[in-house]
Parts: sequence; C-alpha cells; structure tokens
Amino acid sequence: MELLTMVSLVVTVVAAVGGMIITAFKVAIISPLSKEISQATKANENTNKLIENISNELTKIREHQTVQELKIATLETHIEYLRNKGADRMLGTTGGL
Repeated sequence: MELLTMVSLVVTVVAAVGGMIITAFKVAIISPLSKEISQATKANENTNKLIENISNELTKIREHQTVQELKIATLETHIEYLRNKGADRMLGTTGGL
C-alpha cells in the first residue's frame, strides 16, 4: 500500500471514529442534559406562576381585611355616637351647644 493511501485510510478512520464519539457524546450527555434543563425551566415557570397567583390572592385578602377594618371602625364610631346620644337623653342634654 502506498503511504498516501494509508494516510488517507487513517484519516478516514479517525474521522469516522471521531464522528461516532461526537454522536455518542451528544446522545449520552447533551440530549439528557437538554431535556433536564427544559424540564427545570418549565418547573421554574410553573413555580413563578404559582407565586404570582398566591401573591395576588394575598393582596385581595389584605384589601378585604382593610375594608373590614374600616367597617369595624365605622361601626365602633357609630356605637359610641349612639351611646353618647343615649347618655345625653338620660341626662336631659342634647349634646349640642
């Protein structure tokens, strides 16, 4: 065999083996990692949506709580007014000037 033919054969074999190694590396390592990264990204997106939903619900609860606290304060003020009005009647005063 001529030297050029042997070199050509060796280069072809090395290229073929190299191609097989690269393909095996892609299949064995890169593809599973890519799939895991994709799943982790999706899980992260779902978690972020869940956090946003919970945050929105918490905001609604706080707003409702604030409204309820204002209603309670209004009712307490009204009760105090009625008590004072009742006390004024019992004392015979009008509470005015």
